[in-house]
Amino acid sequence: MKAQIVICSLLTAIILMPYAASAADGPIDPGAFILGGSISYSGFWQDKAENYNIRVSPEFHYFLFPGVAMGADLFYDYWKVSYEKTTQIGIGPSIAYYLRLKNPRGFPFARVGIIYTHVKASSTYGYSSEDDGIHLKGSLGYTYFISKNIAIAGSADYSYERAFILDIGYIREWREVFGISVGLKAFLY
Repeated sequence: MKAQIVICSLLTAIILMPYAASAADGPIDPGAFILGGSISYSGFWQDKAENYNIRVSPEFHYFLFPGVAMGADLFYDYWKVSYEKTTQIGIGPSIAYYLRLKNPRGFPFARVGIIYTHVKASSTYGYSSEDDGIHLKGSLGYTYFISKNIAIAGSADYSYERAFILDIGYIREWREVFGISVGLKAFLY
């Protein structure tokens, strides 16, 4: 039932977006929307085995005030590390501030958010576990428009999150994560 409510709400928002966005005069004016996100893959060697991570991170924001957008961040994360597999999904609110400069081709931005997560982990040794947690996130970046509505966004990101380690038993610990991300954003106005 909860999934049906979420799906219906998202479909309603997508259908109504063109009507609400028509009130905005520019990409960061009240009434404008941002649809964006990124897809990433990383591969690395650990414990004499090839490991990898796949992450899909869509986002949706609505400008309430000039330069101020509120919305939601989502992500799906899949890790395969040596003998362990971890799947993590998350959703949460975020707020962003876009600074209007004289250059109309781009805007620096700052964003903060809280992501509520659910994690499933299992190992080839027979251990498995599920848990819920949170990620506290912050980003500083720049959005550069390559067309009237499409922009490339790059950012430096910081996250304080719970790490899930499935080794001999199940261990929870908090970790700090620093990263750099690049993605596409569509500004609808």
